[in-house]
Amino acid sequence: MWKDLAAQTSSSPFAVLGMMDILNSTPDFDPAARDEVDKIAEKSIQKAIAALPSSELLILLSGVLHKFEHRQPSRSLVIAIREAAFATAQKAPWRSADFVTEQRATDGPSELLTSAIADGIATNENDPDF
Repeated sequence: MWKDLAAQTSSSPFAVLGMMDILNSTPDFDPAARDEVDKIAEKSIQKAIAALPSSELLILLSGVLHKFEHRQPSRSLVIAIREAAFATAQKAPWRSADFVTEQRATDGPSELLTSAIADGIATNENDPDF
C-alpha cells in the first residue's frame, strides 16, 4: 500500500495524507521514511499550488498539518505550507478568509495557516475591495 500511495502522489497530492496515516499508525516506523514523507508532502504541495483550486489547496495544507500530532514537521515542510497558504490568500483572499471561518467552527485552523493567510490577505493587491 505504501508504494501505491507514493506512486499516486505524482497525480494526486492528497495521496500523501494516506502515507502520513500509515506512519502515524506505526510508532516504530523507520525515521528515514518520516523524512521521505515530509519531502513527498513538500512536492505534493508544490504540485497542488498549480493544479488545485484555492479551497482544495487549503484543505490539503490543513490535512497535512493535522497529521503531525506526535512529531514536528520538517522546517522545509513548514516553510512550504506557509508559502502556499500565503500565496493562496493573496490570490483568493475571500476564499481564504472563509476557510479560516469554516475551520474555526470545527477543529479550528492551525496557527501556522491562520498567520500565513492573514499575512497574505494583508499584502493582497489583487482584490482592492477586500
